[in-house]
Amino acid sequence: NTLHVGTGGTGFSALSSGRIGIGTALPTSDVQIRKNGTTTVEVISNTGEARISIGQSVGIGNSSVVLRFGNSQGTFDLLNRSTGSFNHFIHAGGAGVGTGNFKWIYGQTNAELMTLTYDGKLGIAKTNPDNTLHVVGTSTVTGNAFFGSNAEVLGSLTIGSGINKAVLGGSGGILANVNLNNTS
Repeated sequence: NTLHVGTGGTGFSALSSGRIGIGTALPTSDVQIRKNGTTTVEVISNTGEARISIGQSVGIGNSSVVLRFGNSQGTFDLLNRSTGSFNHFIHAGGAGVGTGNFKWIYGQTNAELMTLTYDGKLGIAKTNPDNTLHVVGTSTVTGNAFFGSNAEVLGSLTIGSGINKAVLGGSGGILANVNLNNTS
């Protein structure tokens, strides 16, 4: 009914309940690995994709999520094969202080490229954003931009181009190259 390998089954255990334990004689979940120190699970494919499927369908069906490496050379993919949402949770445990952030980090330098804080502030090239969207560096908007309240520009604001260019602020004075057409 039970298979134990190692002293007291702490090397490997397979119970009649279907539970498997590595490092424990009494696994408390279907598969449990216990070890003092760093624990590693490897899924290796010598020639194709390495995949882990989690879901409610056999194989990699439409009710599953797939962690995949090697579909494209050197690429890691996370796929939701269902029509449901893809949720990321920060601090889904019990109440406490010091709630974390989502961080996008470039591994070669460990530079934080982007941070989404627990309270909904997104910083691009800013690890501790002061506003809902905080961008450090040059930004380009190729479509319309809408402001529901005030807009503050430090420096100058250039509107248009060529002979239709107007500059507000900056070294050219408050208004430069601006025609004011007034009717009264």
